Parts: sequence; structure tokens; C-alpha cells
Amino acid sequence: MKFDAHGSYQLSLRNNVIVMTVSGEWNKEAAEQAFSDIRALLPKITTSTFGKIIDARQWSLGTPEFQYFTKQALQDLVEKGLRCEAYIVLWVKVCLKKNKLDQ
Repeated sequence: MKFDAHGSYQLSLRNNVIVMTVSGEWNKEAAEQAFSDIRALLPKITTSTFGKIIDARQWSLGTPEFQYFTKQALQDLVEKGLRCEAYIVLWVKVCLKKNKLDQ
């Protein structure tokens, strides 16, 4: 069964680095759209390798199907030249929750 995509993203390419801002709760269909758009950017990369930065400060989570698909799609990008991937996350919330649990 095919579902509507849940989750949103914005993509840009800067100096052979794919910059992606993600938000919301993601399912496999959203990941399929995102990776299709990423693959469409690949011909614009002017080097044999590239990087990716993901701003995940507004991202919630993903379904198990999303996680499985993403793992496979990332391997495909590695084979196409992805050498480094960095995430921007809101770790402060996690630390605050952990501190509250420790009290």
C-alpha cells in the first residue's frame, strides 16, 4: 500500500555539498521523494566526491520503513561519491530531558 508523503524538506547545493533542512515526522514515501531530488542534484556536482549537511533541528522521527529505506539510499549515495555527512540537531532538549530523569 502506498501512503502520502509525511515530512518536509528543502534542498540546495553549495560548493559540492548538499544542504538539506528536514522537518516533521517522516515516512518512507517522504524519504523516496527526498532521495529522488538528491539524485537529481548529483549531475550538478563538479567533483568526484561530495558531502551532505542535514539540518534536523525540526525533524521529529521516522517510521521503521523510513529507516530501512534511508539506510539503503545512503549506500547508493556513497557509491555515487558521498564521503561525509553531518547532522545539525537540537541536543539541548535531549540533555534537559535526561537531566530531569536523573533528578
